[in-house]
Amino acid sequence: MLCLSILFVNCLYITLSLTKPNQLQIRRNIFCNTTGFLFHYFILTSFTWMLIMTYVQYVYFVRIFNSNISHFYVKAIVIGWIIPLIFPLLVIFISKSGGYTGEFRCWINDEILRHVTFLTPISLIILCNLILFIFILKSLFNHDPANLTDENKRSKLQMSAAFCCFVSIGKS
Repeated sequence: MLCLSILFVNCLYITLSLTKPNQLQIRRNIFCNTTGFLFHYFILTSFTWMLIMTYVQYVYFVRIFNSNISHFYVKAIVIGWIIPLIFPLLVIFISKSGGYTGEFRCWINDEILRHVTFLTPISLIILCNLILFIFILKSLFNHDPANLTDENKRSKLQMSAAFCCFVSIGKS
């Protein structure tokens, strides 16, 4: 799901970067609102799926016992695809200045709305990811410290570095 979301973000980014709203005099508002809405939505879904992936890693590394979540896949789909839909819909319905229609680009043109519907959710997701990542690293290094040899320390360090790269690559 994360790869699919990132694929859509990249496809929309290419579409938005190749066309300028001033070149499309006919139906400019419809084009800008549609592409801006989808771009906003898929950026939020990619960050949300990254949070879900971090939570799965948290359950795997930290919560070893009682880690079964009933209907996890259905809950993950609702969180990953439905909840991010709320914010672009708010832009369309609340914006008084045309939603995503701008003079030079198809993006949220109201500064307050941009902060509320884009920067705040992304900042909260990144903060949650960092907190979960710290718990995961703490769990990786705190298991059985008496039996931790230099080879085990090196292995745990490699595991945490690989996890850090995995989380960082997914967010970019």
